Amino acid sequence: MAVVFVNGAVDLSIDVFSRLSGSYDALDSRGQADVDDIMGGLIADLREYTIDYWPVDTRRSQQSWELQWEPPWWIIRNPVEYAEYVHPKDDLTESWTGVEAESETLLDDALGELGGVISRSAATGLRGVIRQQAGLAARLRDQAERLLRTSLFAATVEAYRTTPSAAREIQSRERLRSRQRRR
Repeated sequence: MAVVFVNGAVDLSIDVFSRLSGSYDALDSRGQADVDDIMGGLIADLREYTIDYWPVDTRRSQQSWELQWEPPWWIIRNPVEYAEYVHPKDDLTESWTGVEAESETLLDDALGELGGVISRSAATGLRGVIRQQAGLAARLRDQAERLLRTSLFAATVEAYRTTPSAAREIQSRERLRSRQRRR
């Protein structure tokens, strides 16, 4: 689980498939639908938890919880700028820790069922393996593209990129010719 605080807002992200042997992309359509149903149930349970246990003053932070399933990520976030600091009146324990613990408990309880879905889907044969490899390749390609788009990395790569000597000679000749034409 990655816990991120930005100006008091809370963002908890869980990569569900990092805890399972498989990937969402490798599942057949039935397997994906089954996983979506399981995650929908977890989201409903966590929503009930936030309603029952999140301290209420103005209800703004309680009603602002965003619970989403964006495969393979279970996104749990509260964008209210003071959500990180909310706690019960007589207890200084920050309430987001309870939401984090409850989400972990819910997911741990569902891992067996999710693993069963992956096993059933993988039993469909070679197509599952091919989809899994294609999904992995697509994720790796996306990660590589994201990395290349990072300006600092791109600048560093450019600084270390060497130009073959033949190409440098051609560039030098072209620069000389263009200078001679200007005169």
